[in-house]
Amino acid sequence: MDELMQDVQSAAERAVSMSQSRLGGTLDYSISSFPLVEEMLAEAHQYVGELGAPEIDGLVGSVGSYLLESVRRAKGGTYNWFADKGQPVLIVGEPDFHVALATWDKVRGRLMGDVGDNIPFHMGGFLDRANQARPGDRVLFI
Repeated sequence: MDELMQDVQSAAERAVSMSQSRLGGTLDYSISSFPLVEEMLAEAHQYVGELGAPEIDGLVGSVGSYLLESVRRAKGGTYNWFADKGQPVLIVGEPDFHVALATWDKVRGRLMGDVGDNIPFHMGGFLDRANQARPGDRVLFI
């Protein structure tokens, strides 16, 4: 297992651990858990003013990695580092097609209160596009 995959999986596990103290459900790496992620980020938004930048970055990395790892478990794929955005991306479909997913910006936006950064909508759009990909397609979801 490569180092990036280990880093993403470790960060995702932190998100799962954080969810275990919630009354509203626990993250389980399923696609159906994405609405729960949305709820968790909406709840966390209420306290974002009390958090410092390192805590916000840690939360974004953990939850964003959870989303990536959930999709990887469902669809396969590999992780690459997206240097321009400073975050991992999941790439599915290679070598036939290339549909890549970045999650950290959406997670940060939702955590900061932007309801337009809807996690289930973003993830559903990625999954739909990956399922409909044709040979030669190259798409990036950020």
